[in-house]
Amino acid sequence: MTKKIQELLGIKSLASSENIDKPLFLDEWYMNYFNIRKNWFYIFMESSTFYTVVKPLVPINGSADFIEYFQRLIIDSINKENNKYNLKEFLINDMHLRNTENKAARRIIIDMVYHAEIKKYKKGQYETFDELNEIPQALMGFKSPRLAFRDNLVQLFDGGENIILN
Repeated sequence: MTKKIQELLGIKSLASSENIDKPLFLDEWYMNYFNIRKNWFYIFMESSTFYTVVKPLVPINGSADFIEYFQRLIIDSINKENNKYNLKEFLINDMHLRNTENKAARRIIIDMVYHAEIKKYKKGQYETFDELNEIPQALMGFKSPRLAFRDNLVQLFDGGENIILN
């Protein structure tokens, strides 16, 4: 989460950290906001698969509201992309403010915003943004973010019923 997003969401303070390891699946997300013809959106990108979610920008007031919003986003994304499990709860233990250290991820989220802007978005048709996850990514051997996300879900869920992410 950038300082710009932190201010927009009304989050007063957030622990700062530096990630020195390759991000684990679902462990690190990038977030920003943008507009298309005066319609404002949040864009979220999971950093290991480049899976992207675009949602209308709605008022969020503080850390607790954001965590609840983000938990729902992750649950909805997981349930949408798998047909085997129906996730009901996803707990976030803590959030950290950090600069985008992964320059490739930063470039990809900028590309995703560009692609979102050139889509034929019509007010209220959010499924248009779902096509972002079909764009093959060279950094993943030209695999699409959707396929990479689904492959990671299979690996995650095949490990058992209780899943704990660091």
